[in-house]
Amino acid sequence: MGLSKSQTAILHVAKNQLAIDDDTYRTILVKLTGEVTSKDIDRAGFETVMGYFEYLGFRPMDSKAPRYGNRAGFASFAQLELIRQLWREIHREGEVNEEALAGWLLKYQKVSAMRFITAAMAPKIITALKGWKARERSKAA
Repeated sequence: MGLSKSQTAILHVAKNQLAIDDDTYRTILVKLTGEVTSKDIDRAGFETVMGYFEYLGFRPMDSKAPRYGNRAGFASFAQLELIRQLWREIHREGEVNEEALAGWLLKYQKVSAMRFITAAMAPKIITALKGWKARERSKAA
């Protein structure tokens, strides 16, 4: 049985946080699990890859970041972490400035805090941040 969407998202958040390119990521998956994509990895493979990523320095969540638990109808832990990671990458920050992120969410997404992001809103926010990141990257080039 493959990984859940949240487990796959966590792998990709770790990959991005560690600045691992796609080729290296696939090499890691093949060497550690024998699989080419995260969709084919089983639970044991997930644990192995996450252990390796933690060895490389990945920390699943900033200790100061609030945890909201699993709430029906609201964004998952992995989605919230991806939003924080994209925010860090755009602003080149080590830690997330929660106040600045909350201000952006209120202004552009009409939600006052991370804890109020619904499951339907999360993909839109992630897409907006990815677009912002791409624009920033193209300006730097």
